[in-house]
Amino acid sequence: KAVLSEDQEAGMAEMRPMKGSVPNQLAMGAAGGYTTTPLSVSGFALPPAVQWAGGTWEIIGDDSQVLVTILKQNEELITEPGSLLSSGGYFEPTIVMGGMGAGCKRSCCAGESCFRVAYKNNLPAEQTVTLTPSYPAKIIPLDMAQHPGGVNLTRAAWMSSFGRQHEFDLAQAPSCLAACCGGQGCFYTTLKGPGMTFVNAGGTALKRTLAPGEVVVVDTMALVAWESTVQIDVQTVGGFMMMCCGGSGCFNTKLTGPGLIIVASMSGDRMRTAYMPYTQQGGGGGGGDGG
Repeated sequence: KAVLSEDQEAGMAEMRPMKGSVPNQLAMGAAGGYTTTPLSVSGFALPPAVQWAGGTWEIIGDDSQVLVTILKQNEELITEPGSLLSSGGYFEPTIVMGGMGAGCKRSCCAGESCFRVAYKNNLPAEQTVTLTPSYPAKIIPLDMAQHPGGVNLTRAAWMSSFGRQHEFDLAQAPSCLAACCGGQGCFYTTLKGPGMTFVNAGGTALKRTLAPGEVVVVDTMALVAWESTVQIDVQTVGGFMMMCCGGSGCFNTKLTGPGLIIVASMSGDRMRTAYMPYTQQGGGGGGGDGG
């Protein structure tokens, strides 16, 4: 084994990356004299790590997370179709729409499924249902009791809720410009009601509570959810060259507080856009040299 001098050891130590971090991130930032992190200065924060606290649900995993729930007798879990990972062998899941009109509105106007899947435990013994998002994503719990006015959701953001007391509806974009250029379409899904609900977001999710009148601008495809008290609008990304060459389109989403907002680095819409070129490269697969 080669023996290194003290200077060589010091140099190697400077080059070693810190566990779970960018190499020398703290050392490189120390020269600026900042005592708070850039994330704190931005006003955003990572959702707190969800640790099981004795309740009937638990989120596990790091990136493609899993929601494990316990249902007591007569308790019910409503989920997005295709979310099931596993369940007890005694469930008879049913399809619910919340009314034919509500289901059709969600499908035709908000890009959501007409249907919801309900898992109800009809037995005295407790049963488990395990769910996972329909794409690689993190699961964010929302205690709707803290948002009595409800929250607005982008397409495919909602994953599951306990019980049927939640009310799904549609809200219209505040202006024609926001409808055409805000990334949410003419309508978006609203959710109101007590109890726990779960949304999913790909990549890294950030949350922020805006003060009254406080404004933040986000990419149109980064938004996941925003409280009903938050006003949503659009603004241009800049001048002509920025619109054509900046890679962000012509408009960004403008959010004005008060209220909670959740953004993600790889939302469902952004992931679909990223993978679309590869999904459209199909065709011609079954041929051979027939001859």
